[in-house]
Amino acid sequence: MIGIRSGDDIFEPRTRSNTINGTTKRPWWEMAARYTLERQYPGRTDIWGVTSQPTSNQREYLKDINSRTRYANEVGADVLISLHTNASATNPNARGTWVLVLNGRPTDYALGQSILCGMKEQIHALPAYADYHVDDTPRESNLYGENAGFPDIKKVVIETGFHSNAADAAALQDPAFITAAMKGVEKGYRLDRDGITCEPFKIKSISNVTFTYGSGVQKTPIAIQGSPRFPVVYKSEVLSCGGTCNPYTKSITDASGLTMDFTCAAGSTTTLSVKLRSTLTDADQVTSSYEHSVTCKK
Repeated sequence: MIGIRSGDDIFEPRTRSNTINGTTKRPWWEMAARYTLERQYPGRTDIWGVTSQPTSNQREYLKDINSRTRYANEVGADVLISLHTNASATNPNARGTWVLVLNGRPTDYALGQSILCGMKEQIHALPAYADYHVDDTPRESNLYGENAGFPDIKKVVIETGFHSNAADAAALQDPAFITAAMKGVEKGYRLDRDGITCEPFKIKSISNVTFTYGSGVQKTPIAIQGSPRFPVVYKSEVLSCGGTCNPYTKSITDASGLTMDFTCAAGSTTTLSVKLRSTLTDADQVTSSYEHSVTCKK
């Protein structure tokens, strides 16, 4: 998703291959990153063989965790995004999306904040997940090895949902939820990369305006916040009208076209008041509406 939409090079420490691993007899996509990297970089134990507990029964797990940041450093990555699902052994009601960053890392915190903003916007655009919990701010923790080391690389861990909760577990298998969540990750990453503060997309205001009959098409600016994905579809809905009023739809290709277009047709002399609901829907189906009025007069 990030590579397609942001145009950046993506490196994955694991493989998606269905080829069978000769030792485990399991497909390679099920194998931890540490084993894929050993195959890719034979002899490079500095990437896939590092652990401070070589006799621990978790030594392979620890090597796997350490291999991810070391691989990111090897390929010259600017950012390491680790995608997880969460779990609680004691609270089956624990739900929602978290982002975790290392303590005292303001650049990582800013990236995490942007990703949470993007995920909340995209997930909540789906009616079925309009109330899905997404944290407002990242959680700081020194307990995640993927976030440690190599200070020049921004690093975040995303806990997309709790697989220990029945509703979250269902969401984590829903293609619509997965797509929305990853669109949000991409958007948050891209905005942070480009130095743009993430804000939820919405219409901030459309002025109440008065036009003269016969003055042609009048364009009123639509003030928005956020960074919608273009093209954006504009639709006006007539809520009340003292005469003949028609709804209107147009496609907007860039921010310069964010206007409410209205014509007070020639031929009338009676003042006409129209109440409208204008709606913008971006290419990711994020929608915002705003009610306003137009008055036509002689």
